Amino acid sequence: IGAGIGCSGHDNNNDGFGGTLACAEGIVLGFLVGYAGAIAVDAAVLARERVDVDPSADEAKEIRKQEAKRASKFSVLPDFGVGQSRATVGFHGQF
Repeated sequence: IGAGIGCSGHDNNNDGFGGTLACAEGIVLGFLVGYAGAIAVDAAVLARERVDVDPSADEAKEIRKQEAKRASKFSVLPDFGVGQSRATVGFHGQF
C-alpha cells in the first residue's frame, strides 16, 4: 500500500531519482505504519492471557530473598596487574 501511494503520483523519468525516492519513501513509510499497527493490534486485542497467582508462591519467593540477604557470601579473587614500571600480584576478598 505504501509503495502504491508513494509511486502513484510520480513519473520515474522527471529528474532521475525523484520518482524512485518517492517510491522508496512510500515503501518505508508503509512498512513502519504496518509494523506499528500490527504491534498495537497484538497488544490491545490478541495478547491476553489470564494468569492465576498462588499467594503461597509469592510468600516463598519473599522468604528466599530474605534468606539470601542474610546468608554470608565469601569470595576470594586473584589480582594481577602490569604497568609501565611495576607489576602487582594480590587477592581481593569479599566476606
